[in-house]
Amino acid sequence: MAGLSPAELLAVWERGSAQTPADRALTLLLAGGAAEEPAALSWTVGERDAALLALREETFGRRLVGVTACPGCGEKVEIDFEVDDIRVEPPARDAAPLALRSNGHELRFRPPTCGDLAAIAGEGGLESTRDALLERCIVDRVSVEALPDETVAELVAGIVRADPQADVELALRCPSCAREWRSPFDIVSFFWREVEARALALVRDVHALASAYGWSEAEILALSAARRAAYLELADA
Repeated sequence: MAGLSPAELLAVWERGSAQTPADRALTLLLAGGAAEEPAALSWTVGERDAALLALREETFGRRLVGVTACPGCGEKVEIDFEVDDIRVEPPARDAAPLALRSNGHELRFRPPTCGDLAAIAGEGGLESTRDALLERCIVDRVSVEALPDETVAELVAGIVRADPQADVELALRCPSCAREWRSPFDIVSFFWREVEARALALVRDVHALASAYGWSEAEILALSAARRAAYLELADA
């Protein structure tokens, strides 16, 4: 899988700006050539996230750096790790549904897919969205609201075990107050913030070089990053 070129990155940013996170993920994968849309919709969320990690590595490199806030003291905490640190070995997939027995309920279920996420976009609040997703994952028609909380928790745990790449957490520690906590890591939102920042930088580069030299956007984007930087320096001289 090749990384996104400057032209592809701008096209993805333009298209994805008005999309939901689930649709942005598909836009990124389709632009990166990871899959055709019909096939990508059947991928589990973990399979999608593994492909996004690979595309992100090819586009921006293996190192991921960010900032979050300590839930205790509010101090900014830097996040710095590599793609391989959050890659999870996928379990062997079985075409047969998974099974759960809990509190008198017998459920067959499967991990959620990209198609499921796209279908429930805009469902409403966090709880209603979760319930809508779980009901799509239960093979037998069962209302999640009718299930005991313990059974719902066991169902969620079973889905996580079946698709662990979809539930990545970072172990963090605040250097100021020494508080330790675990924070979910969402590759879709992380990757998208990087795409957005790079796209806006490219737009500024195109504006500056087009104004200075009269080149087209396509001509400017075809330049390597080093050559763009050299011409920008000359234009500012």
